[in-house]
Amino acid sequence: MKPVIKESGGFIFALATVVGVLVEVPVMLALVAIANRTRHLFKNSE
Repeated sequence: MKPVIKESGGFIFALATVVGVLVEVPVMLALVAIANRTRHLFKNSE
């Protein structure tokens, strides 16, 4: 028989928090880079 391992919910939430930050930061930086490269496509409001 396989032993049943019960993981606490705290571990899952901690893992989701760490992975979320590690994914969110590069995605946000990529979006900023795209916005800066396509800046000329939008009218200047100044």
